[in-house]
Amino acid sequence: MEKLMLLPTIKKFIWSEFMEPLNISVKKMAHDIDVPETEIQHVLDGKKEVSAELSIKLGKYFGVSDDIFFNIQNDIDMRKAKRMN
Repeated sequence: MEKLMLLPTIKKFIWSEFMEPLNISVKKMAHDIDVPETEIQHVLDGKKEVSAELSIKLGKYFGVSDDIFFNIQNDIDMRKAKRMN
């Protein structure tokens, strides 16, 4: 039986690459990009996916490409789908 590697998560990417090193809380980020805290928390908890609109806001906020978060979310989704088929 083939051993499967753990899939990456959007939480791990956002938290470890941006929030933790910059010491940014969910509350601060949500306020700064004008979205509800629950939206950010749901993305981090895996209850909601990163939308195109949120990706643009996060990209501007962190000074990176506006589609990076959306593309990573799509990559994670593709990996999940491939495992199921």
